[in-house]
Amino acid sequence: MCVKANYKINALHRIRSFLNVQKASILTNAYILSNFRYCPLIWMFCSKGDNSKIVQVQQRSIRIVHRDFKTPSGDLLRLYSCESIHLQNLKLLALEVFKSANKLNPSFMWEMFQPKQCTMSLRCGHRMRLPGKSESTTNGFVFRAVLLWNNLPKSLKNAATLNLFKIGLENNPTPLYCQCRICDV
Repeated sequence: MCVKANYKINALHRIRSFLNVQKASILTNAYILSNFRYCPLIWMFCSKGDNSKIVQVQQRSIRIVHRDFKTPSGDLLRLYSCESIHLQNLKLLALEVFKSANKLNPSFMWEMFQPKQCTMSLRCGHRMRLPGKSESTTNGFVFRAVLLWNNLPKSLKNAATLNLFKIGLENNPTPLYCQCRICDV
């Protein structure tokens, strides 16, 4: 994915002088960054090295769009109000769990996420049952999805509709909980 995206960034760099920022941004989102929006639930918990390649591609595309080659890498996303690809993937993961919890997904997805049986009403809202913590599952899709879901605010988990959940997820002031090998703990 990174090699393919880099070829496209090179093409954008060649024609960038003929485009304004808005058109270059549209091209970047549709032509380059769309590579990372295809099936992210499958590869989103890749190795830290692979993730750093993805981050470099995203930063390089931002530099080309805004013609900013001097800003330090760590400040690029914040300066241009961009979300990291990993954060976008975490939001997508939370969205899939919400759809499964509310039976908006196909039935095979419902079976992956089992509600945790609790006799009391908890402050954190309804929780999902974590699968076992063997090494093979701690970086797996279900384990990471349930961990993210269980740490969402109660107001988000209890959203009435999918659109309200999406809006709440975008406006959530607290960062999404992720302790994967990509994130800094």
